[in-house]
Amino acid sequence: MPPKGWKGYKPNTKCISDKKRLKNIDSKMKGSIAESFIAARLSELGFDVWIPYMNNHKSDMAICVGNRFIKIQAKSAGFDVVSDRFRVMLTTKDKHKKHIKYEIDTQDFFIIKCEGLWEFYIVPSEIGIKHHSLNFYPHRNRLFCKGFDAEIYRNAFELIKKYNPW
Repeated sequence: MPPKGWKGYKPNTKCISDKKRLKNIDSKMKGSIAESFIAARLSELGFDVWIPYMNNHKSDMAICVGNRFIKIQAKSAGFDVVSDRFRVMLTTKDKHKKHIKYEIDTQDFFIIKCEGLWEFYIVPSEIGIKHHSLNFYPHRNRLFCKGFDAEIYRNAFELIKKYNPW
């Protein structure tokens, strides 16, 4: 079911089967799973991960690098079968379930995990807050060059190591 005009297109069967497998999981649970995978990946890379005691914090986690804390907002990118891409919303919801944008000072980085894949996008806060949503193509090449290209942030954990807010 590719968009019209995509000649030679073959759907990614792994992404589609992962989408079906994850279909019945609540979105909050998907977020918790993504947070766990992100914390595990950061730990594997040698970062000291700190998880807030209560769940009402503005950041999902922090990592200690040297003598500074870096605030992380964890997100999960779901697979869109029709457009053959992963998509994440870079908004949160208020108590009335209204989508609101993140503030620049609530996180230093968005780390987005693609559902079903071991792919992460490390997007600096100043870039992420400019976008309502982002699209990712870790499973294929983009078919057009229009719009924001997030691929430079794929598995770019070195951005965190180099980050210096002062």
